[in-house]
Amino acid sequence: MTSRFFRSARSRILGWSVLLLGAALAASTLATHVLLVRGMNSQVNAELSHEIYEFRALAQQRASGRPPRVSVLALLKARTSQAVLEQDIVLAGMLNGKLVATSSTASSRSIAENPGLLARWAAVRKPTTGTAELGRGQARYTAIPVRVPADRSRGVFVAAVLTSPQQAGISRTTRLQLEAGVVALLLGSALAWLAAGRVLRPVRETTNLARKITDSDLSARIPSRGHSEVGELAVTFNRMLDRLEAAFAAQRMFLADVGHELRTPITVIQGNLDTMQAASCDDAETLAGYRLRSGTGCSTASPACNRVAVAAPAWGCRSSRLSRPRMAARPGWRNAAAAGPRSASPFRLSPCLGPPRAPARTAAGPDRPHVSRP
Repeated sequence: MTSRFFRSARSRILGWSVLLLGAALAASTLATHVLLVRGMNSQVNAELSHEIYEFRALAQQRASGRPPRVSVLALLKARTSQAVLEQDIVLAGMLNGKLVATSSTASSRSIAENPGLLARWAAVRKPTTGTAELGRGQARYTAIPVRVPADRSRGVFVAAVLTSPQQAGISRTTRLQLEAGVVALLLGSALAWLAAGRVLRPVRETTNLARKITDSDLSARIPSRGHSEVGELAVTFNRMLDRLEAAFAAQRMFLADVGHELRTPITVIQGNLDTMQAASCDDAETLAGYRLRSGTGCSTASPACNRVAVAAPAWGCRSSRLSRPRMAARPGWRNAAAAGPRSASPFRLSPCLGPPRAPARTAAGPDRPHVSRP
């Protein structure tokens, strides 16, 4: 039963529908996730570029003053002390390998607790980008070296953007999309099952009708709905039933006509065989064989066959078994055709069956010879 369910057309339609819907759901979810991550990366890169641009603009402004009042430490503190509206942005300044300035955000306090990260930033000699773990999660940063001609100190300016909140939002959006997609997949599967059943209903009706059709009843027809392929199948099947019904009707009419036309001559022949009388032993065997072949047979219920069987010994037959008729008559019987019209046929109709009777005895004389029974 289970294998039959999976082999049915309705199950295959449902399986393909679920497969296509699942593939579409997976593709849409993946595409949405990729687009959200790409948008997050673009936004983070834009924020980092903006912070670096602001720092370089401040350094250029300080260097162009009269008199120029610029130093590495002053630049780092001036930029990190400015108000940062976004809470996910962290600014930090390092001078000679030490953390000397940070922004006022909550995540900035966790930088001093990560010596490995500070060492990595202190070794920066060219603009570098990367990721780091801060107090509130993962962050992406950009570090640039800071050098002032009048100051021999080596500084590093770091701008970092926390990506954990945005990644959590992307994950939450993807999960919600998957949950909604699974619900939609279940609903779509149910609708696909109902739609497949509705589409295949004429096929099931055709199958059930074909099982009920017999040669005696071909009147049932499939109701055709619409002009679709299934509707054309129902119309074609109904036309085939019309042709079959016409063919069976013609066959029954032909058999009835043949039976009616053959019934009268067969009855006449059978009656002649039943009333026919044999005139000799060979003729009796031949007649009995004809009766056997005609279907009546020599049995105790057939009076004519009984008369043949009883009369056979009277003719001097060596055996009363009349199952193999002999078609040839005795030579003496062939010459009897010249005696007159009655002896021209080996059989004659009579109300009773028995051996040929001898002529009556008369007085012998020269003009009437004595005739005895052979």
